[in-house]
Amino acid sequence: MKTATFAWRGLDDPHRFDIARAEFDGDSCEAGGVSVTLDYELTWRLEAGDGWRTRSLLVERRW
Repeated sequence: MKTATFAWRGLDDPHRFDIARAEFDGDSCEAGGVSVTLDYELTWRLEAGDGWRTRSLLVERRW
């Protein structure tokens, strides 16, 4: 299993900061992340099974 972490700032909003982490296992993965701005926080979680088919995706936004 391989793990990768990514972080970046928004080009459209210099106050937006994003971070994501993904765990890859063959042709499947589990990933999650957060996007933070001055106005909101968005979190997400993705599970993809064999053949990269999406099993679930959850997105939540908080003001």
